[in-house]
Amino acid sequence: MTMANQEVDHCAQNTRTRAPRVSSDPHKWLTPRADGNGMQQLVLGLFPPWAVLSALLGVMHAALFHLLFGQHVRRLPAQIALGLVASTAGGLLGTMIPPTVVAVGETNLIATTVCAWLALAIARLFRFC
Repeated sequence: MTMANQEVDHCAQNTRTRAPRVSSDPHKWLTPRADGNGMQQLVLGLFPPWAVLSALLGVMHAALFHLLFGQHVRRLPAQIALGLVASTAGGLLGTMIPPTVVAVGETNLIATTVCAWLALAIARLFRFC
């Protein structure tokens, strides 16, 4: 083996990453790690990714709805809560229907957006928020 081949092999070994080990202790994931990332991983691990993205989209759509049609700032928290719940329900519905062109991972953006705006429009029609 030449010197150039040894350097290439050495570089290839350094770039490989190992998969994280799975602990045999079932309660180990409950304690935060010393580097501070344990609690963040615990909280994000409780919810599936489509639910987190749907909730963020719901807050965004509710804020946009308030910007376009809102009259009082006091109605904003109700609109945000309604948008969050409705878009999460739309995200759940979107996981059950076939994938579309407009999707991020498992999150169907069309179903999430339509459910949020429909719920906000109905609530506005009945003067809920």
